[in-house]
Amino acid sequence: MRLIGWGKLWGVGVLASVSLAAGDGGTLAPVLRLSATASAEVAALEGYRVADLTRLYFGAGDVSVRPTDKIALDELAKRLLSEPNWIVELRGYAEGGISADQNLELSQERAYAVAQSLILRGVEPRHIVVLGLGEVDSSAPLRAEHQRVDARIFAPEH
Repeated sequence: MRLIGWGKLWGVGVLASVSLAAGDGGTLAPVLRLSATASAEVAALEGYRVADLTRLYFGAGDVSVRPTDKIALDELAKRLLSEPNWIVELRGYAEGGISADQNLELSQERAYAVAQSLILRGVEPRHIVVLGLGEVDSSAPLRAEHQRVDARIFAPEH
């Protein structure tokens, strides 16, 4: 189920959709998905700083998390579970070669696949923000570099 609407995230107006994902015990829990225009607002969370960045790569047109990324996902989940005030922003990107709408959808689905993997590892959905940013640069020669999700961990500044 997906709900779409305009709302406030940390006091900033954003266009978002909320999807339900299976959490612990098979219960459904919301995962926040933001439009590409919300990226700057999330990047500027007041009172938070970027504490870490993890990159996960995908095959061309693929939205499945690779088995080789299991260790990176385990470590990311472990860090998030150890710090209850941390937030992870998952920025999905696409490689081009398809329409802008398809690129945006592909990038969103990649980020959502990583979110689901983190939820299955015990991370609470309320600590996950999913952004689909579409194609990064259509003129870039290394399209494989754009087939990714960047997981940025935000930690409170204290």
